[in-house]
Amino acid sequence: MMWTEGHIWVLQQPIVTTKPHFLYKYALMEDDNLIKLETGIARIADLELLPDLQDKSQEFLKQQQQKIKENSYKVDTKLKHLKHIKNVVLTDVWETFQIRWTVNQPFEDENLDMIIEGNREEIDHQIMKKTPIAQKWMYNKFGQKVKPYEYTIDMM
Repeated sequence: MMWTEGHIWVLQQPIVTTKPHFLYKYALMEDDNLIKLETGIARIADLELLPDLQDKSQEFLKQQQQKIKENSYKVDTKLKHLKHIKNVVLTDVWETFQIRWTVNQPFEDENLDMIIEGNREEIDHQIMKKTPIAQKWMYNKFGQKVKPYEYTIDMM
């Protein structure tokens, strides 16, 4: 990965996978030596859920096809048969993770509050907000468009 302005790291080579998800961790390296490996459970990149940055994907595919025509012996062989590339952005913070609570409350009373009570300051007495638009992914479960309550917190 290469560092860019704004502390944004960008892959120099694409990750090629035929699976819709993969697990990963971050590692701090110096001159090919491991300095520190991210602790905790592995992260999950679910490519079916992440939005496709279509314009960049198609541009990258065109560039790879051109490289193949010019110097086929130098191009990664995994890229030769690609028909579609999904270009996604993973937004992460080192040694942190997000927890999102999503709760469907079937009553349509706008005066009701959903509150999280927890044993840590970050999650004690937090008021959940209704999502502004119906969540499509909940339609399969409830058979109707649902505006659930949600609350997201970054944990370290």
